[in-house]
Amino acid sequence: MFQENGNAPQALPTIDPSYEYDLLINFMKSMNLRRSRINKTKKGMSSIFRRAYYRFSRAPTYDVSTSIGSIRAELGILCLERYPKIRSIRNANAEIFSSKCSLVSWPVMQQDIQPAWLKQKVFVGGPAQLNSISIALCKRGIRAGNFNWPELITGNTPQSAPNANQVTSCWMDIPIHQKMKVSEIENIISVIREHL
Repeated sequence: MFQENGNAPQALPTIDPSYEYDLLINFMKSMNLRRSRINKTKKGMSSIFRRAYYRFSRAPTYDVSTSIGSIRAELGILCLERYPKIRSIRNANAEIFSSKCSLVSWPVMQQDIQPAWLKQKVFVGGPAQLNSISIALCKRGIRAGNFNWPELITGNTPQSAPNANQVTSCWMDIPIHQKMKVSEIENIISVIREHL
């Protein structure tokens, strides 16, 4: 891998494959630990305490001054080869969710855009519903909530950014990734119905 340094390209240092492998193993362990804690989050945990609690399961970081290495490059190629099938499954899951759930889903405004849903963003009505649905799903081991847009950008107010404010308080991210089964999607929908 090369980076520009003035006029002459300069080779980046490579990463030792055994070190890279160890980093990937640690990453997988941290993700498994993080996922195992989904339904163990205490209802009354403050935001700051929750961040500290999850800090210990954070994935290892990579030095950006080195190339990605042969292992991650190969993983990237394999992921790209599987991507069309994965996108198809995710979009089918989004369609199943939208067809069985009466909530408004995040719209795709242009016909020539084909999304690759990982989470389906749905309108749940308000902060109380969002909170109760999120807690109920997390207790079942399903990570759902307003994770991708949890608060307004600093300097904005609900009055200055009403659409963004609605997204932060009324829209929820529901998992619909390629590993989700139809029965799991239906389970999520039944929990949502119980709390509306």
